[in-house]
Amino acid sequence: MGYSHYWNRPAVLGTEDQFESFSNDCKKIFNYCENVMGIKLADGSAAIGSAPIADKNEVFFNGSDEQPLGFWTTYEDISIPWPSPSASLTEPDEIVGGDWIAGTLVNKRVAPCENLASVAQGSYEAVDIARCIPSDGLKMDEYIEKNLLFQSCKTAYRPYDLTVTAVLIALKHYFPICEISSNGEEKDWLDGRILCNNILGYGLNIEINF
Repeated sequence: MGYSHYWNRPAVLGTEDQFESFSNDCKKIFNYCENVMGIKLADGSAAIGSAPIADKNEVFFNGSDEQPLGFWTTYEDISIPWPSPSASLTEPDEIVGGDWIAGTLVNKRVAPCENLASVAQGSYEAVDIARCIPSDGLKMDEYIEKNLLFQSCKTAYRPYDLTVTAVLIALKHYFPICEISSNGEEKDWLDGRILCNNILGYGLNIEINF
């Protein structure tokens, strides 16, 4: 249970050149998120001091547990966060927007921080998009006929969730056979669409299933 995104993909994602182009766009996304948006990223293990990976073979990243205090952080007690109906990229009057059946509604992507800590916990589950994965990997019944493999990432609506949506938009752009879906609503993907459009020139019309 928790706020997640999903993608169904073939065992091999395009040619080496196509995957490298996708990977290069992911590097641009990482750079923008870190250096303009202030979202600290790490490799998939979220190891302290690590950096997100985007190369010719794999895109592998997570949020960072060294997220600096500020816009993306809170000392409030948040359990199993879910975006509220009004959640957006703007600074809300209050971060907590109520409760849902399993936890806390939040009005923005946020990393929790223990009292007196100097950094916040921005990591959750990793995004791991390898160009090639075993064709006998995880399948769901409805995708067997399409010969697609199922992958997912639970982000808990932490700051790197914005990066995840942008990367999945790029994935769909380069590999239209992939199917992208989400627990979120269209409003929760708008920030990622705008980010991709502004720095990559695409994203506003990419199909996402809700």
